Amino acid sequence: MAMNLLVSFVSLVCAAVFAPANAPQLVMSQQLDLRILLQGEMPRVYADDIQIVFAPPGEFRFKAVYKNGDEAIAEKQFRSLTRGGPFALARIDRAGFVELGSNDGPRRVEYYVDDTLIGSLDFTLIKHTSDDPFNPQVSWSIEGPWSQHAYLVVDGDRGENARLSLVYWVGSHEVPIDGEIVVVRKDGQQVGTLDKRRISNPGNNRFEHNIRMADNNFLTMGGLAQLEGGFVMDVEHNGAILRSFPFAVSGGVLVPHERSHPAALGEMPLLSPRFIGEASQNEASLSPKVLTWSTAR
Repeated sequence: MAMNLLVSFVSLVCAAVFAPANAPQLVMSQQLDLRILLQGEMPRVYADDIQIVFAPPGEFRFKAVYKNGDEAIAEKQFRSLTRGGPFALARIDRAGFVELGSNDGPRRVEYYVDDTLIGSLDFTLIKHTSDDPFNPQVSWSIEGPWSQHAYLVVDGDRGENARLSLVYWVGSHEVPIDGEIVVVRKDGQQVGTLDKRRISNPGNNRFEHNIRMADNNFLTMGGLAQLEGGFVMDVEHNGAILRSFPFAVSGGVLVPHERSHPAALGEMPLLSPRFIGEASQNEASLSPKVLTWSTAR
């Protein structure tokens, strides 16, 4: 039964993602993994290949524009496209770091298909300067969409025994380097937990780990029935909740986020439940992993 439900869920998600007449969108899970380095006098972002879903047919031009406030400070061109279904991997001409400027304030990476803006990554850099005149030190923190997003990921090929993992981000500006914990709650009661994680780098630290339930077993697709109706993943530090991510369960399967269905988007960016997993020069393959997104409440 659980296997059939998993297949139904994956089929539903694929049907939404493979709808043919949708505008191009960035793959959000890849955007949130963008490398932004905050060490030193000037933060940098790593310009690399980009995944697009609902890529236009045929050839098209693709570029990224990097902005410090309203000023464009760099531009990167992308060349060959490696396609897989409605997805395309745009390969950058020259990968490498782009310097973001030494002032604090808003930054933006804009992405264009044939000069039409299809999406952006917006964040704010906050500069911190020590008050020691003999040894002035500069450090940085960053705020952006990482604090508002999380997802559960499962390998759709593994059936009801597939373990679910939570992916989330915690910023060094939120938590000192002494750890945080996530717990699973249903109806206000703790029903599971995740291992403690420690902040190790400036900026947003990405974490991914399995969910251990109260019986000490890991949460699997086949075990979702025990959470029927839904549950909440609370990101906590020293007992204080930083944010809460709700997930819904219906009929023993996870309910996709409304923004994972293109027809319900409006002006909001897509939270794609799928992405390209492997790519050669000529062909890309869809990853078997399925993402169920949540936005912080």
